[in-house]
Amino acid sequence: MFSIVNLVRIVLNAFRKAECAGMPMTLEEANDIVKERASKHPEAVSLNVEASVVDVCKALGLDGSYDARKRYAIELEYPGSYDGSAHANRWLRDKLVLKAAENDI
Repeated sequence: MFSIVNLVRIVLNAFRKAECAGMPMTLEEANDIVKERASKHPEAVSLNVEASVVDVCKALGLDGSYDARKRYAIELEYPGSYDGSAHANRWLRDKLVLKAAENDI
């Protein structure tokens, strides 16, 4: 089974600048790539990738459904039972982008 972190890492790396290839990705760079992808999305006007995991998923072409987010939360070890609340989604959004940038090669 392919992890969501690896999938997001692959997507983010696909949109990196050529001069950054082979260098570790920073959290700032990961966030910038997500914002750039969101700006090119058909729903760009309504996407809030700084706060919404669903919008991050849309920007990156990932499944943002409740069931998918619940799987992502389990994989990323959400503390407690994932309920789809604003707090849980914010935690998931931050953790997903952070983990995708972490230990990048």
